[in-house]
Amino acid sequence: MAGISRPILVVIDALDECGDAEDGAQRAALLKLLSTPGKLPSNLRFFITSRPEPDIRSHFEDLNKDHIMIKHMSEIPTDSTSADISLYIRTRLISDFQSKLEGIDEACCQTLARTSQGLFQWAYVACKQIAYPPPGRTPLEHYKKLVQSGTGVGQDKLLDYLYLEAISASFSENDEEGMLVERFKSVLAVVLASFEPLTMAGVKAIHKTLKQPDEYYTAGDILQHLGSLLSGVNDTDVPIRPLHTSFRDFLTDRTRSDSLCVDIAGAHRSLTLASLYIMTKELRFKLESSYVMNEDILDLPMLIQNCVPEHLSYSCRFWACHLDIALPNGQPLEPEISHQIRELLEMFVHRKILFWLEVLSVLDAVDLAFPALAIVARVFKIVSSVFLFLFCES
Repeated sequence: MAGISRPILVVIDALDECGDAEDGAQRAALLKLLSTPGKLPSNLRFFITSRPEPDIRSHFEDLNKDHIMIKHMSEIPTDSTSADISLYIRTRLISDFQSKLEGIDEACCQTLARTSQGLFQWAYVACKQIAYPPPGRTPLEHYKKLVQSGTGVGQDKLLDYLYLEAISASFSENDEEGMLVERFKSVLAVVLASFEPLTMAGVKAIHKTLKQPDEYYTAGDILQHLGSLLSGVNDTDVPIRPLHTSFRDFLTDRTRSDSLCVDIAGAHRSLTLASLYIMTKELRFKLESSYVMNEDILDLPMLIQNCVPEHLSYSCRFWACHLDIALPNGQPLEPEISHQIRELLEMFVHRKILFWLEVLSVLDAVDLAFPALAIVARVFKIVSSVFLFLFCES
């Protein structure tokens, strides 16, 4: 970069989504880099967008004002934002379609732009919902539903009403027993509580362990209806994650999502069980010899790809993290869940722990082993000595 004389602009979009204030390594690294502008090349500039979270605001507001310019959304002229949103909606609903969406015209686009109240996220989700409406609705019918749900609503509640309408159209209508809503929450719990985004195959495999034997649906049956809210639901190798942080915030706040709320604490308990179950069922010796160093194994990446599928890799790396959050400070579990976890842990300790260490080794993640055992020792003191003994013996 030092040899480049022309101006360079680096765009960092949604800095607030790079981890969080307490446990966001990427976020902390970026903030540290940006705090020393005097040490960066003079031809380098950063353009950053972010929600005004406290740590980010205080960081930039405390920096030398000669090197930084802060612009709040409230300072941007409303006419400019409205024009941009109008152009976006018209492009998405009219220009992008060779065959016209029946009933959707210029007047509809202008109405949607006004209803958005300057929120691009509302416009994005609304356009995708209208272009690809839920089963049984036409684009025009869904357009009317969305406009109706957003009319007379304050900006602070606008996205909530949009998310409620988008989810209800696929899962709440004609669901008198609430079965579809419970399935929706069960699948979204895996998506929202995972420590790293999983692809469709990974979500399906982990969620499968949490279903009842007489439940024949898959996570894909739920996720396929959420393309306007989640990335990766129509792909096989793209991680599934909320397209906007506001959707995660909505689903995890009971005062906003009510019966659709996803219990994150409960999700971590479920993912603890799922990860332990997967490891006890699928961990086995996968190398030709334990005496060969990893760097001497031919085609190690291919071996990992073939023998350590995504859901097993995830379970091996994060099961203890889920346990740690599910049981802060050793709080007692519900008796049934406590019994299930203890039973799986016992099987894991006596039959699978060496295979677990092997997988961590080939994944270059063996440094996770001792913290995981320390978490178990804290949460289940009754088995801590067994874990530590086996770890030392291995």
